[in-house]
Amino acid sequence: MIKIPYRHLAFLALILIAASSAFSAPLVMTVVSVGPSYLSSNQDTYEVNAEFALQNGLTTNGTVGTPGYYAASTGPIPAAAFITTTFNSWLGQVPPTGNYINEFGNAVYIGLSATASSAFDLQQVSFSGLGQSDTLTGVSFSDHTVGICLATDPLCSSATNVIYNASNPGSDTSLVDEVWTSGLYFYTVISDPSALPSTTAAFEDFTGTVSYTVPNAGTGDATVASLPEPGTLALLGFGLGGILLYRRRLSAGR
Repeated sequence: MIKIPYRHLAFLALILIAASSAFSAPLVMTVVSVGPSYLSSNQDTYEVNAEFALQNGLTTNGTVGTPGYYAASTGPIPAAAFITTTFNSWLGQVPPTGNYINEFGNAVYIGLSATASSAFDLQQVSFSGLGQSDTLTGVSFSDHTVGICLATDPLCSSATNVIYNASNPGSDTSLVDEVWTSGLYFYTVISDPSALPSTTAAFEDFTGTVSYTVPNAGTGDATVASLPEPGTLALLGFGLGGILLYRRRLSAGR
C-alpha cells in the first residue's frame, strides 16, 4: 500500500501573498521532488523550502548539499528515492556521508501550486496517481500549506486578503483562491540493509502519472519516472504494492 504523509506543507512569503490583490489566470501545477523521509529531523526544513519555492515560482530553495535543500525534479529520479529506511541511508547509500550521515532514506514528494478563478476549500482538492486517490480533507493550513482568499473574490467576504498559514490555520473548509503546499509524499519502509538492493530494483524504470485537481482551476499532471540503478536485479511482483501512502492530518498551527 502507498503511504502519503501529507506532512507539513509550506513556509509563507507574507509580503508576496499580501501583495496578491487580483485574480490570476486559473492554473494548477503538480511538481515532483525528492526529499528526506518522515524519520528525518530535516523534513520540516525541506517542506518549508518546498512551499516557499512553489509559492514564488522557484525550482530550488535552501542550502545546496543539505537534506533540507529543495529541488523540483525535471526528469527521472533515482529508484532509491522511494525508500525510507530505519537505518541511516541516503538515496541508496549506506552509510551516508557528509551532511546526510544522520538521514533515514528518502521519499518522493508531490507538491501543488494552484490559482483558481473562484474560491474553493481543501476538501475539494483531489489527488490521484500511483494507485491512490485522495482529497485534502482534514488538512489545516500551516508553514507547509499556505492559502489566500482574495478581497476581490465576493466569496471571501473580506475587505482585505485573508491569508491562511501557521498563524491563521483556518480549516479544510476555509475558502481560498490560491494555495501552495509541499504536498503528499510516497515511500516504502525497510529495516534490513540487505534488502536495500532488491527493494531499489523494484522501482527501477518505473513511470507513473500523478495529478491534483482543483475546483475552478483544473487539473495539473506530472510524471514520476525512475532511473535504472546499475548493479541490481529486477525484483518481480513488488510493484506499487510496496509503496506506502500516508497523509498526516495536520493540527492547528502545524
